[in-house]
Amino acid sequence: MKSLRPCVKKYLLDFNQGEALKINLSKEEYQEFTNVVGMEYKLSTKEIVEDINEVLVKISLEIVEKKY
Repeated sequence: MKSLRPCVKKYLLDFNQGEALKINLSKEEYQEFTNVVGMEYKLSTKEIVEDINEVLVKISLEIVEKKY
């Protein structure tokens, strides 16, 4: 998903990890994962959403513009 690219780049996640994180953002208050080089993270969902917020807003605006 395009919206997670900044998060994937920042935390060095592969596709499957990025997808799992995306799904889990709506389920858990904290996210725990290990990136592709073995670094472990425990971050709040709020922190991750703040990291991707700009892209989420941009994509939302693009959808609205195309729809209307």
